[in-house]
Amino acid sequence: MEISKQSHSPALLILQAAMRPVRMSQIIALSAVCTFGLTPTIALAEDPDSFWTEFVPSTDTRLIFVSEDGNDNNSGLNPDAPVKTLAKGYALLRDGFPDWMLLKRGDSWNESFPNWDKSGRSESEIMITGAYGDNEARPQIRPVGGGTAMKMHGRDEQISNLAFVGLHLEPLNRADDQGGPGVGMLKSSQNILFEDLFISGFKDNLKLQEFDGSIISDIRLNGCIVVDSWSTTSHSQGLFAKGVDGLIIENCVFDSNGFNESRDAEPTIFNHNLYIQNGTENVVVRRNIIADASSHGIQLRPGGILEDNLFVSNPLSILFGNGSVPTPGGVSGSVERNLIMYGRGISSTRPRAFGIEAGNLSGATISENILYSSVIDYNGPPLTLHDANHHDSVLENVLVENNTIIAWHGSLTVKPPQENQVFENVRVQNNHIYYDFTANNGNNNFNKPIAKSPGLESSAVLFTANNYHYYGQEHNKAFNNNSTNMSIDTWSTSVEPDGVYETISSMPSGLGLDVYLLTLGDSGGIDGFMDLARSQSRQTFNPVIDPRLVYQWMAQQINNID
Repeated sequence: MEISKQSHSPALLILQAAMRPVRMSQIIALSAVCTFGLTPTIALAEDPDSFWTEFVPSTDTRLIFVSEDGNDNNSGLNPDAPVKTLAKGYALLRDGFPDWMLLKRGDSWNESFPNWDKSGRSESEIMITGAYGDNEARPQIRPVGGGTAMKMHGRDEQISNLAFVGLHLEPLNRADDQGGPGVGMLKSSQNILFEDLFISGFKDNLKLQEFDGSIISDIRLNGCIVVDSWSTTSHSQGLFAKGVDGLIIENCVFDSNGFNESRDAEPTIFNHNLYIQNGTENVVVRRNIIADASSHGIQLRPGGILEDNLFVSNPLSILFGNGSVPTPGGVSGSVERNLIMYGRGISSTRPRAFGIEAGNLSGATISENILYSSVIDYNGPPLTLHDANHHDSVLENVLVENNTIIAWHGSLTVKPPQENQVFENVRVQNNHIYYDFTANNGNNNFNKPIAKSPGLESSAVLFTANNYHYYGQEHNKAFNNNSTNMSIDTWSTSVEPDGVYETISSMPSGLGLDVYLLTLGDSGGIDGFMDLARSQSRQTFNPVIDPRLVYQWMAQQINNID
């Protein structure tokens, strides 16, 4: 039985309105124009839920219903006669058609999807795997042990025009040495959407990787919750991507990936919330919450667009560019309007508390970011430009502008180049730094300069018109130029005569997530905020966790500082 668009009950649909057929590469191109050509105004849509993708079936869409109470001898073509297994539901999907396989919300399957080798009809008529029913809980796919929940492997033909929406993926009874990913993509794939997924507890929650000549393009994650990946025997990531052309990650939550102390999977320097490797192109990461990583909140080695994200309690929030094998000639892109809070270390023996670390850049903007509060004992730099110890990396045409740094206890740093490296037209200007000279736990070894310059000619690196607001008695390392510590007066005379230098009577306060929640009539601090973030779904969305709202609130509080 074919069910027409008009005969669908709205309660059975994932979403109801029409989907506009726009290629992801077109979205990336439009984003790049807005980022590099204009200064956009931060404003939320009237409907804060509007980022969810909207779908309608085609006239010949086949709906296939799957329930744990179903029977594989049923037709599966209406909710009163569902099939039981994922394998049977998948078998009923027709390759090349815009069919929908719908799993009953609140149900659970201790199996994996079959290896995916079917496609939708076109970019505007996609094949969808989603959910139906009135229960708010996502249907759960719980592969036994270390199995992969959703596998796209093989050297056969490309799969394309697919959406996976509103599902919960989590392994059942996983042993320490079992390590399949939640989503494993190792075959040619194009125009794939992952939306409103909850993925937790795999070695790698998502692994998107070119393999043996496969071509992966136009992949989008939207509104997903990606948490608690771990491994005791190998590296572990919330998301790993390599060799993808066109990757959009937006409106997601990445939290506590790369470790699980209850299973003796300790945090390491190799595990991250998002690990996007060189060789990936046209990357956009925006409006995400990225928190409590084992090491990096994000390694965005190929550059791209990183904007309007909230980073919370990461040892190293952002790596932009660089990488173990840097892209020849440098990478480009922008890091804009990110709110980075609560820098910390990996462990007591691995101090970090780094904010933004960027290098091997050729045409990049780092602007309007807000960095607030790092752990005193570690004193990692809020923002560093450097070469990552590679002799063929570059820093050219880089603008660091209009960022605000508050109570971050390391130094804003441009490291000197190594031999044969290119440093040209690097500008650090119009930034505001609120620095606490007393934040050293009484140990002068923790005294760090407010800023460090490599001491190059101004045509290479120029500090200009920055605003330095400092509290407490100046120590003997107030600034550093060309590896020489110096006083505020010396820096202002020899390095930055147009800078603004101001003593303040106290450090800014009332800027934490606990205060943000209190202004909305809620409580709970960082943990309460992250509990809200992890509980989000299309069914239960709460706009207070939108990173743009938190950024706007923080920016307003800063504007009110006397």
